[in-house]
Amino acid sequence: MTALASSSTSSSVYLENDGVVAKVAEPSIASSIIATNAVTRNFSDLHAPTWFALLSANIGLRTLLFHPIQLAISRKRVTRESTPPTLLGLVLASYRGGRTSAYGATCKAGQYNFGQGGIRGCYRGVGAALLCNLLGETSYLFTLEAMKEYVARTGSGPAPLSAADAATPHFVEERLFAASSYSAAVGAMCGDLVALLLVSPLVLVCNRQMTAGYSMAAANAYTSVPHTFRTVWGLHQRAGSGGGGRPWRAERLRRGLSGAYQGLSAGLLRIPSSGCWWGLYTKSKEALYTYAAPTLAAWGEQAREADPVSTAAPTSVWRRNWLLSPTDNPLLNAAAGVVASVCTTLLFNPIAVIQTRQQSLPPRFWEERVAAGDATSRPRPPTWRSSLPFRRVYHVANDLVRKEGVRGFLKGAPANVSVAVLDGVIFTLLFEFTKLGSDVQFLEKRHAD
Repeated sequence: MTALASSSTSSSVYLENDGVVAKVAEPSIASSIIATNAVTRNFSDLHAPTWFALLSANIGLRTLLFHPIQLAISRKRVTRESTPPTLLGLVLASYRGGRTSAYGATCKAGQYNFGQGGIRGCYRGVGAALLCNLLGETSYLFTLEAMKEYVARTGSGPAPLSAADAATPHFVEERLFAASSYSAAVGAMCGDLVALLLVSPLVLVCNRQMTAGYSMAAANAYTSVPHTFRTVWGLHQRAGSGGGGRPWRAERLRRGLSGAYQGLSAGLLRIPSSGCWWGLYTKSKEALYTYAAPTLAAWGEQAREADPVSTAAPTSVWRRNWLLSPTDNPLLNAAAGVVASVCTTLLFNPIAVIQTRQQSLPPRFWEERVAAGDATSRPRPPTWRSSLPFRRVYHVANDLVRKEGVRGFLKGAPANVSVAVLDGVIFTLLFEFTKLGSDVQFLEKRHAD
């Protein structure tokens, strides 16, 4: 489909496809100040340096805003209690310098270290989180946008446009906001794989810092990022040196990388969650814009007719009423983000619990019972459990089910859904405005104003 002509004063939109040209009366939607919109805007439409700069500011702001809550969620995931402390209780405990949510005259000596509380306690591990998120999200979103556009271009195009279809007003909105949720899902999974391989060691360090000294991770000590990484590397060297002799350099490297990428198997299982979120977000956004655009366009026309002064003088892009925009509406973006966040978080919370425990606890934690059994009995032949491709995930899940029941998989789910919804709303608002603010046409219009 090709837009042949559109202007702010025209009352028609011309659509061409396969030699068929149709004239459709739909002025307000197609006569946007720029040709792109929140659904169809791709990486090739952006000014890359501006996009990366705005994206970095977006990521840093969200990391600083949500870190105390993420710290509490990570601690909830490493508790054995059937009813772990509340999210607010954990945040208050971290502010007071304690390891539990209990506080009062009955607390045990040494339970609270007020020197480690305050803002410092709430932002434990924030340095690793900032570095991890900046590196991970930037690579993730760049890969997502590039792959999404590549898959959309190499895939099958839209169905041929007939004159009868083009004469239908609703068909115009469908074509103006046509986007491939499949290409978005594929791009998201590719981006998640790149980010996972790139920042998994930093995620591990961040999780160990946030949960150090708490519940199941009580034996871990809080140290700096380099020292925490060396500790993990050394733990896996000792975990693999059961027999005599010094391991070869290649073997030491293999064991160290195994420690640095602990939880990678659970992370690989979470890759479909990215595809699920972006697929749902793209499809929800497409549907919302398709059905809401005519109403928003009509309201915008009424507002312009009620204020003839603003109609006579061109309005700056920064002074537009974006809540009435039929092409870049923050409310519609936020609603699509809420739908995607709720569905995806509930579906993949069990894997998030497993991954957090894998990364926060020592490698011997899950195999102590097995090692004790092997010391008192003859060697057993390999079983189907020992040959599973994700056997470490199986060990963690099996331990969780036996000791905590199926409810253990939902630990932190209510808080995680709340954070995911809030983060999804803020992310979609900032991310879409980041793309809009780096849109080449938008920048040209801004300089022209």
